[in-house]
Amino acid sequence: MRPYMPFILAVLAACTTQGSETASHSARFPAYPSDLFSAFEQTCTDPAQTFSRPTRHSRECREYMDPETTAAVILKYDGTTEDLPRLVFRFTAQPDEKEYLVTFDAFVNVPQKSGGPVHVVFVDPAVDRHLASMFRTVGGVPE
Repeated sequence: MRPYMPFILAVLAACTTQGSETASHSARFPAYPSDLFSAFEQTCTDPAQTFSRPTRHSRECREYMDPETTAAVILKYDGTTEDLPRLVFRFTAQPDEKEYLVTFDAFVNVPQKSGGPVHVVFVDPAVDRHLASMFRTVGGVPE
């Protein structure tokens, strides 16, 4: 994920959407996307990143941001310094009849001083095009 960090931070600077929803991107795959999940896991190895498998069909990479961006996000979204904001990248594959619907979500998780976290969503047509191209490259049909 590291090569995408400058692009994502530029998009974050222009974010206006906020809330508990995420901007999802999805594609259909004829078989379980094990190669996609393996490649995703292999990209989440930086010391600032944490890879997890929240469920059998999902993979997640959480990444701390640089100090300046972290401070800006905390101030803009009334976050806390007790639990720092992180970029979250998540792939989920749901079986459906003869294929799998794979969904990709990206957002900044901003823990709050009280209450649940705020999810700052990336909304950008360039990101949409890039993800659709990536899905096609790994054998999916974007929706």
